[in-house]
Amino acid sequence: MMKHIFFSIACLSGCLSCKQNTSVSSEQPVSVIEIQSDSFFYYPIKDHIIRVDFNRHDAPSVFDYFQSIELIPLETRNESLIGQIRKILYYNDRYYTQDRQQHIVHVFDKNGKFLFKIDKRGQGPGEYPFLDDIYINPYTGRLELLCAMGFIYDYDLDGNFLEMYRVTDSHLRAVHGMIALSEDITVFYAAFEPHKVVYYDMHKKKIIHEEFEEERKLGSFTRDCFYRYNNQYHFFAPFNNRVFTVGRDHLEEAYTFDFGPYNRKGIVLSQAARQNNPPLFIDEVNAHYPCKIFTLGQNHKYVISQIAFKGVVGNLIYDKSVQKCSYIPTFLESVRLPSDMVTDEYVLGYCNPGELEEYLTEDMLDESNRKLYNELIHAAESNPIIIKYQFRQHHEESIRDDCI
Repeated sequence: MMKHIFFSIACLSGCLSCKQNTSVSSEQPVSVIEIQSDSFFYYPIKDHIIRVDFNRHDAPSVFDYFQSIELIPLETRNESLIGQIRKILYYNDRYYTQDRQQHIVHVFDKNGKFLFKIDKRGQGPGEYPFLDDIYINPYTGRLELLCAMGFIYDYDLDGNFLEMYRVTDSHLRAVHGMIALSEDITVFYAAFEPHKVVYYDMHKKKIIHEEFEEERKLGSFTRDCFYRYNNQYHFFAPFNNRVFTVGRDHLEEAYTFDFGPYNRKGIVLSQAARQNNPPLFIDEVNAHYPCKIFTLGQNHKYVISQIAFKGVVGNLIYDKSVQKCSYIPTFLESVRLPSDMVTDEYVLGYCNPGELEEYLTEDMLDESNRKLYNELIHAAESNPIIIKYQFRQHHEESIRDDCI
């Protein structure tokens, strides 16, 4: 399916890529984060535009992209029960999960075995009222827990409380997501402020830049809006077809989804919808914004998204090597792909046991994972399951090896 064109040009590009990308980080802070090092053959996005034809439905096999699938159930014990996952970080062979219902951080090893949890909801030292985000700061090595009121609670990676501090004031009233660009500069996502991206100097304790103006209430649809690729963070919003690189002091447009007749046309919601009228608000959003991006990630070859089009959840996969974007409502196996983290080696997603059949069939798994699958779909009470899709190894790696 995915044949490479212009072999000689690709080989030349591969040689340049080999020299320029000898150590590329694949940390992914969109629902899941990982830091690793590799040296793959990297393709650009042609003209910085990904053209999507929603009138053409593709139905490739999952195995056109992936060679194997692994199930990693998060251990179910009384002390590890998860209400609803909002986010997972993967770091140093551990999964750090944020439970949006219970406001607890559960930590599991790489095989899903429960290790410990941070359950400090309250008003005392080291306690938080609720959690809106979790983040592992690469400059401090700390696990940072964010409360929307602007309080940040720092823990070490073994769950020991270190300190608490505040970043909000009368101007910046609430923050809902965060990434660190350096020891000094943190970028916050402020879902309900008019400017949703805020650059903040952590040492001087002040805002140094803010941008990305958007309808306030659209922020209520955002789950995670940052991902990391090729040593840079990227920012996206559910109802905006532009994707940005998070630069040192401002956003820089990285690429654009061209949805054709379904591109957003700057429609403003009615005054009635902006007020306390949730049904009308949802109706107007669905009418005016037919495309909603749930998750977005990128690696050396693909841009992968889970997207809703006119209320139907499917996937977009843009193959940079052949400059083609496929809109996939369902794969050949009648399943969808939960793309919460995209690395050069694999995609990670997660689901509840009752949702497992939406993403996998028994026939897609090897014998050991098939047995686990049948146990999980009949489990009455069980924690979420991480699904790991290992990419097929295509011949661009062979081209790269020949160039070295």
